[in-house]
Amino acid sequence: MIKPIPVPVKNPHLDWICFDLDDTLWAVEPVIDRANSRMFDWLASHVPGAAERYSVADWPRLRDGVSERFPATAHSVTALRQTVLDELMAALGHQGEQAAAWSQAAFEAFRIARNEVALFAPVESMLTTLQQAGYRLGVFSNGNADLQQIGIGRYFEVVLNADMVGAAKPEAAAFSALVQACGSEPRRMVYVGDHPHYDVAGANAAGLFSLWFNPEGAAWPAGQQRPSLEVACLSEIAAALVLLQP
Repeated sequence: MIKPIPVPVKNPHLDWICFDLDDTLWAVEPVIDRANSRMFDWLASHVPGAAERYSVADWPRLRDGVSERFPATAHSVTALRQTVLDELMAALGHQGEQAAAWSQAAFEAFRIARNEVALFAPVESMLTTLQQAGYRLGVFSNGNADLQQIGIGRYFEVVLNADMVGAAKPEAAAFSALVQACGSEPRRMVYVGDHPHYDVAGANAAGLFSLWFNPEGAAWPAGQQRPSLEVACLSEIAAALVLLQP
């Protein structure tokens, strides 16, 4: 006799489980490194003078310079990268429609590689389990990953990022936008993320429950309010949520 798969238990006090993306659902450093290399390879192959003057090793310097000079758009990783590309074209003496087209094509090379991620093994089963339990799922990311391109967009009813709302975590405006988009109340929501400051502290300050994804077993930073919950594996989330009380 085949045993039925047990239906996961839902915490009746919670409606929405919302997620960070980078380093929560996949490891981001190798993704960005590869995407940056892809972008600079495209520049070297298509833009006169780029190969002789720039390489992927220049990216941190170029990025930090733009971020310092344009603090009003520091929340937007997309705007930052586009500005770097525009300035790079100008520095190489390229202007007008051709320069704009090259900038856009280089960004597209980055974008395609940026969405070539390797999901952590439990991700899809975890999201399916939460949906089966009756939770609604959302996302707020400071990054610019495209969940449709990655292939998991179908799990989420609400997907926001810093570009869309004009604010980045841990700013209150970022979490306020998430709560509003979900049409819920902060204390009926849980925010899941790997970063003690951007994810946990931001959620705590906004009145959401926080769940710290801590696969390395790191010590909690001194002086910060602890998360509502902590898990070492994404597969533990559904069981952990049952423990939360208003």
